[in-house]
Amino acid sequence: LHSSRTWKRPPLAMAVAAKINRSLALLALLNGHTCAAAFNSFTSRATTAPSSRGCVSSTPTMVAAKEVYTSYVDEATPVKKAMEGSSAPVAQGAMAGVVAAAAAAGYALMPSSKIAVNAIGGAVTGGVGLLARARLVEQRKDAASLAVAVLLAKGIDTVSDDAISAVGDRHGVGKKRFQQQKAELFLLYMNSVLRKPDIETTELSELKRLIKVLRLSNAQVGMQVHAAGRTVYSTNRAYIEDEEDSDGKRILDKFVFLAERLIAADESEEGYKYEAMRLQRIFSLSVGEWNSRAEDAAVPFYRKTLDSAVMQGASATSAQLVTVRDALGVSASKAQSLHDEVYARYARTLLQPELGEAALISEADHAKLKETAALLTMDEETTTRTMLAMTSPLYLESVKAMLAELGEAADITAAATGKLALREQQLLMSPAAARDLERRAMREQAASLLEEAATLMRAQNVAKATEGVQALLEYCGRLSSFAAAAASGRGDAAEEAAAGALFSSLEPPAPLKQSEVLSMYRVYLLSCLDDLKIDDAKAAMLAQLSQVLSLSESQCASLYEAAAGPLFRKLVQQVVGSDLGAEQKASLQGKIADLGLPPAVVISISAEVYGTKLEEVAGDGKIMKTEDEATLAELREFLGLSKEQVYDAHARVCSDTYRKSVNEVMGVAGRIPDEYFEGLEKLQTRLGLSDQTAQELYVESAKAKMKTFGQAAMTQLEEKIKAEQAGGKDKKKEEGSMAIDENAVSGEVLKLVDFARAARVLVEKTIEVEEDGKTVQKDVEVIGTSLKGDFSSKALKELYRQYLSEALSGSQSDANNLNRLALVLGLDESDVAAIHLELGSLIYRRYLAKSFSQAGALGERERSQLDSIKDALDLEQAKTDALIREAECNYVSDRLSAMFDNSQVNAEKVREVRDAAERLDVSLQADLEVSPTRLEKMFEVDLEDLIESGELTVADLGALEEICESLHVSEERASVMLQASITRRCNEGTLQAISLMRQGATAAMLDEVNTVLKYAAISPSEVELSAVGAAEKSELYMLYQANALTEGADDIEAVARLEGLKTL
Repeated sequence: LHSSRTWKRPPLAMAVAAKINRSLALLALLNGHTCAAAFNSFTSRATTAPSSRGCVSSTPTMVAAKEVYTSYVDEATPVKKAMEGSSAPVAQGAMAGVVAAAAAAGYALMPSSKIAVNAIGGAVTGGVGLLARARLVEQRKDAASLAVAVLLAKGIDTVSDDAISAVGDRHGVGKKRFQQQKAELFLLYMNSVLRKPDIETTELSELKRLIKVLRLSNAQVGMQVHAAGRTVYSTNRAYIEDEEDSDGKRILDKFVFLAERLIAADESEEGYKYEAMRLQRIFSLSVGEWNSRAEDAAVPFYRKTLDSAVMQGASATSAQLVTVRDALGVSASKAQSLHDEVYARYARTLLQPELGEAALISEADHAKLKETAALLTMDEETTTRTMLAMTSPLYLESVKAMLAELGEAADITAAATGKLALREQQLLMSPAAARDLERRAMREQAASLLEEAATLMRAQNVAKATEGVQALLEYCGRLSSFAAAAASGRGDAAEEAAAGALFSSLEPPAPLKQSEVLSMYRVYLLSCLDDLKIDDAKAAMLAQLSQVLSLSESQCASLYEAAAGPLFRKLVQQVVGSDLGAEQKASLQGKIADLGLPPAVVISISAEVYGTKLEEVAGDGKIMKTEDEATLAELREFLGLSKEQVYDAHARVCSDTYRKSVNEVMGVAGRIPDEYFEGLEKLQTRLGLSDQTAQELYVESAKAKMKTFGQAAMTQLEEKIKAEQAGGKDKKKEEGSMAIDENAVSGEVLKLVDFARAARVLVEKTIEVEEDGKTVQKDVEVIGTSLKGDFSSKALKELYRQYLSEALSGSQSDANNLNRLALVLGLDESDVAAIHLELGSLIYRRYLAKSFSQAGALGERERSQLDSIKDALDLEQAKTDALIREAECNYVSDRLSAMFDNSQVNAEKVREVRDAAERLDVSLQADLEVSPTRLEKMFEVDLEDLIESGELTVADLGALEEICESLHVSEERASVMLQASITRRCNEGTLQAISLMRQGATAAMLDEVNTVLKYAAISPSEVELSAVGAAEKSELYMLYQANALTEGADDIEAVARLEGLKTL
């Protein structure tokens, strides 16, 4: 454009050029310093990870939003600041001026005198102005985020959401873009907060206020929190995955706390779960770990709130505490434990337990505690338990001091009780808790005394140990009286009654062995027996000691017997050796009273002395005489013994004599005479045996004899089994009415049963039973013993089974012995029922198989015979019905299988199977589960026979429906099979007819064609003769026509056949 001549710019052109240069310089500056670059630079520095575990200061400092946004604004480029600071009208005018000025400058600066050339220059520079204007518009939109930051830098509380919304309108930013800019500003602050590990609730508050003023949706918050989480993980990953503690791990805890609180604001449960799951996945945290970290981070702040409200007395309400708890995300259970903790600390400051006796809760303090409990919503049970944990040691010390003062004094009960009542009131103790502590203190002191006595016993210092036990018992007695008096003064009758058992089952610090306990009681008992007299005071002490040592009555009696027994035994033996008069008896009773022997010990020793005398007159199998009985009766009366109390002695001495006589009775063959049993009864009376002992001895001998008979029966059973296994079965097996063997086993079994009845082990007894809601008497047989346990259960069951087999084919008397045999063998009802069912099933199956093989069904005679078997074996009707049904199905199934196995699937056999199934009401499909392939094969065979025989015609398809039903072939399937069968048969018949035609067998050819026409006539659709060519069809038709015409042209049937063949 430049010319060789000198050209001087006009003044106006120079001014316009200067303005264009400034605009272009501004455009270049904007291209080099973008908003995004500044934002990314600041964000990068705000989220830089610690370079080491200790790089971040541990001093808690809050990251204020105002400071973050101020720094962001300060670091913005001058151009961006200029774009943010310009008003909308000025900005619009300036951008429009850029275009106009550029165009004017281009026009003026063109070195040409021609207007067209100057216009071209103006257009070119105007285009550059348009480009600059578009760039300025974009940069102004980007500057909207800086404008929002400027507002936030003044303080979040001073900014309204409307003011921030106006920024977007002023900068011409679209809604979606402006929302993204605000979200990035939110992320800027959150990343800055996560640079330091210390958690400050004010930071959480500022984040929540930012969400509100920036009008961020839950989804936008979730996206920015997720982005912050990814930054935390990427910059602190090495520290998070390390096992050692670090700032990186604390930053993670801080993030979890903040994130949980921010996303929890989403009222949608699905939205919260989605965001939480995304965040948990970043750090590979489970739901439990996430919740635990969030709550652990919140606990210190909630504890601080409680300290302020309770310990410092700041004004607060329960509702406000709930609000704080929910805001921090502390669970109700965790909050309650924190409430319990702060309540305990507050109560301790009021009580001041370190003051000891001076520690107390005043009325004012009590009121404060009630207010605090109401503030913390604590129930009475929890507050009581908390207070009791602090006051119990104080009250326990007071009780111990009272016990020390009590000492030997007996007149200070009222004063001591009053002191304890006052202390109970000062410490806000409940009466029940106070009584428990009092009992505890008393028992601890008693346990200490018991420990001292036990230590002396271990050192074998018997004298000092005895004194220690005496001191223990005196202490227990004194304190029991005190406790009873105190309870009486309070009007507590139940407590007063329980005072006597205050020291039962003491447990010293070092537990006592059972041998030490027994030795301690024995030593003290011997000290009491020094003067051979146990008075009421000693008896009371011994009773107290047995209670303290937790000894049972039988243990005390045993110890008493060991200690005092020899003395009493000597006295009794001396008296028994002399006259047994009233004077001697009175003397003996007086000595018993002096010794204070328990009744059980007196009876035991007296029975022992009586047993010695019994040995003299009845030992070594001797039979007592009448005078011996009288002597023993006199001795029993003198010693105060009843017959029942000496039964054991008589059983020990006289059992062998009675057993010998019983064995003699058992040795009698056949029926045992009644006088033998009468003799045993008299012998029992003379020997002084109880009914139970005599019965046990009798049963013992009877069982031994029964075992002998049982062994003989078992031997016969084993021989029979061996013979069967060797193939030596009785040839009459098949001749019995029910195909059951006869064997000698029954003979031995009957001997066993007969003996049990003859020996009166198996007897008839009348009992009462319920029948139809009424109580009736019924005679039943019962047995005193059985062979159960003497032989294996399997052998006993097999013995019963063999006898049952023989009984069913024998006499009625054999059958009547079945119940008796079950009793003798010790079989219960379930065992008998199982054997009957097993044998009955075998008999039924054999009989049914034979009946069906002969007649193919059951007649009245056969059913009657089966009913008699059912009744004889007491089989259930349902089971016998099932066996019959099984036999019916087996009969049909066997015939069906034989037909296919022998390749005899023809119409006759198929109809036999169908008839049998119909006669016995057996379904081939439901009952026998015959495969569809076999059913269709049977259908096909039956179908062809129906066609061949002429039973199946177009006019009458009833036979087809019948076989469809019995063979379970559907109508659709039957139609397809019918068509296939007809088509195949017609093709085969036509080929056969052609073959016969070639051979000149005209008559046979005509018969074959007639058969083919018969098949074709019942075809549900057109039959296709694909196997026969057209020439052969024509030749066959002509020959058939010629023969048909020679038979008579007026034959209507012949004409119909010709038409049918022509169509075919």
